[in-house]
Amino acid sequence: MLSQATMFNKKGLSIVIGYILLVSISIAMSVIVFQWIKNYVPTEEVNCPEGTSIFVKSIDYDCENSILNLTIKNNGKFSINGFYIRATNVSNQEIATINLASEIITGGKLYEGSVEFSEEIENLLDPSEERIISFDVEGHNQIYKIEIVPTRIQEEEERRLLVVCGDSEIRETLTCS
Repeated sequence: MLSQATMFNKKGLSIVIGYILLVSISIAMSVIVFQWIKNYVPTEEVNCPEGTSIFVKSIDYDCENSILNLTIKNNGKFSINGFYIRATNVSNQEIATINLASEIITGGKLYEGSVEFSEEIENLLDPSEERIISFDVEGHNQIYKIEIVPTRIQEEEERRLLVVCGDSEIRETLTCS
């Protein structure tokens, strides 16, 4: 006959086996979910083609009326869709943090924090073309610097994606006219 101490030890053993099964099932489920989700994450980073480039042909910054006019020219090999524009109102700040896309007056439209050249989602600013874009920067004090990063629409695996061309970023220092 089993003593009472042996009965308690067997009960403790069944709890340990239950925990081992619980942990094993959790690990197996996490491996299955990981394998399933891995198929939905892109394997390669989508980049702009080399030769995508824009430059600021002219800047007209009217500090009194808080109007910023830029002439943007596509000097690259590929058409672009638009650009992100950020500014800084602190003279010694290195990284621009103010998004000016929402302040656009003419020359494009606001789309998800960027300036686009058209209502349609396509690359409309062809190589050698230029566009004049105006921003109302009232409420941001004086703007000292701007950073502009072009964007393109690209086909990847039968999907149209907005691609940020970070390698083509340009920075300009502004002076009041």
